[in-house]
Amino acid sequence: FAMVMCAGRAKDIKWGLFFTLIAGLTAKIFIDWYGKPQLIFMAACSLFWLTLVISRDPRRIVGFSAIFIVLSGAWFVNPLNSIYLLTEFTHHNFIFSNVISTVTEVSQIALNKILYRMTGSVLVSVFCLLGIVFWAIRHPVIAIAYAPLAGFALLTIVLGNRALFYSAPFFWFGGGYLVVLITRLAVYQFSYRLGNFAQICSILASAATCAALLLFIWVTGPVNQLARPSIPVPIIKAMSEIKQISGGENGVVASWWDYGYASMLMNGLPTFTDPGTHLSNTNYFIADALLSSNPVYTADTLRFLARGGLSSLEAKVENRTALTQIMIDKRDDLAPTVYLMLTDQMTSWIPSISKIGRWDIDLGSPILAKGHRADRIWFIIF
Repeated sequence: FAMVMCAGRAKDIKWGLFFTLIAGLTAKIFIDWYGKPQLIFMAACSLFWLTLVISRDPRRIVGFSAIFIVLSGAWFVNPLNSIYLLTEFTHHNFIFSNVISTVTEVSQIALNKILYRMTGSVLVSVFCLLGIVFWAIRHPVIAIAYAPLAGFALLTIVLGNRALFYSAPFFWFGGGYLVVLITRLAVYQFSYRLGNFAQICSILASAATCAALLLFIWVTGPVNQLARPSIPVPIIKAMSEIKQISGGENGVVASWWDYGYASMLMNGLPTFTDPGTHLSNTNYFIADALLSSNPVYTADTLRFLARGGLSSLEAKVENRTALTQIMIDKRDDLAPTVYLMLTDQMTSWIPSISKIGRWDIDLGSPILAKGHRADRIWFIIF
């Protein structure tokens, strides 16, 4: 966004082109790392807006935007086809439940809690919002260019906790702007007494105010944004032990998705699922295997996943019964060694595991526990 801002505001078209190239290459690195083209198009919209309003040169408006998008390698994504909006997804004729609703960090929170978690105080957050409004009035062109980034604050209402971390800096920026503005206005009121030192005093006062504000943020900022380790130390040690147990053998770790990244870090073995694969059918099969009271069925399912799961099938399967039969028929086929890791921590995740695993992938509906009506869905495992 910084390079986009420079490209859009450059007076010389050569400098504008230079900054556009840098912005496009930076976006390419970003998208290779994070893989979210929506964020790249947000920057592209800002570049289009800035060149449209500032330069009004058709070559820049069309050319810079096209160069930026082509260099970034971003592809079009339907915004309505988002994991946060979908309730289910299909694969191989099966209908799977979207598991994002089971993730704690996307749970929705009240507006007053959002304001509190942004800065550590509802009053301070309101003050920061007021500063953002004043800044937008004072710099409307740049404010519109940065509007996509500021939109993360609105996404907090939809995405819950996940967007809070990204939104907080914008709130503090608004507060900082308003504090500096008030400081400079105060200095201006006494400038007639300062004479030639008015400008110097204004700069020094603004710098001192910013330093004081940074100290204030450091002392009073919400520490709950620094997440504590979610995986206990004994489990981390157990993950490390798997590396010694495997002895370098070709294998895969089967556990719940929360352990995915940590497990790969500690033992170097691949996993079936991780926190970045919420829109994957593998989560259903893992949950289904964990909930089964038949260890043979669980073993068949894990070996099926180890051989590639649904992606390994040469043709689409008609129904779940046929898929189960395929697992049984291929029971003795060669498959990587599966290391199943179960922990006491996972018992607290049973509601989420049950919600995902107790699902009819033929009909795309939950499997109700016996004794419960359809209008009161509970997932209880005995």
